[in-house]
Amino acid sequence: MTALTLSCFIVVSSCASSASAAPSVRLSEKGWYPLLGPEYLEKPVDEAQEITGIYNSKALTVLAWALADENAVVMAFFDSFGVSLGEVSFTRGGAVLTSQIFPPSLKAEYIIADFQLCFYRGGALSRALAKGGLVLKEARKLDADGNLVETRAVFDKRKPGGALPLIEIEKRQGRVRYVNHKRGYAFSIAPQ
Repeated sequence: MTALTLSCFIVVSSCASSASAAPSVRLSEKGWYPLLGPEYLEKPVDEAQEITGIYNSKALTVLAWALADENAVVMAFFDSFGVSLGEVSFTRGGAVLTSQIFPPSLKAEYIIADFQLCFYRGGALSRALAKGGLVLKEARKLDADGNLVETRAVFDKRKPGGALPLIEIEKRQGRVRYVNHKRGYAFSIAPQ
């Protein structure tokens, strides 16, 4: 999985910790994404979230508290009873996932990459993705009710023009829908 990487679902289904100066994640066979520092966040986040992930036809919902600013990104995950499932944190020093529940296959960097693809500034993401052979396409429009809908899609630039995106993200009214076509998972985030 990759990045809030199935962040949510994977968070609930797969745990490992790591810290490095310039971590990166693979988003395709040859395409990679170097994680950006917290200073590239679109706007500070301090909210309770409900995250529903889907992987291999299985759905899982977890609760999270996301706290992010120009210094760090921290997400704490809970089950429906409020029992801690784990926490992921990211600073310029690297990413760490702390959990007794999540499996070692779940890498903190992938959760953070998903979070960044959803909540970081588009220009910074575009430049970082280009370093790894990937392309970010963004669009904004108003829906029928006049609400702003923002979409992002990540493509492998080595593929022909008609290739499907690796990742698609839609943000509307504080909600996020994330689909990773390459890794076969999806999740949605709703503020609580």
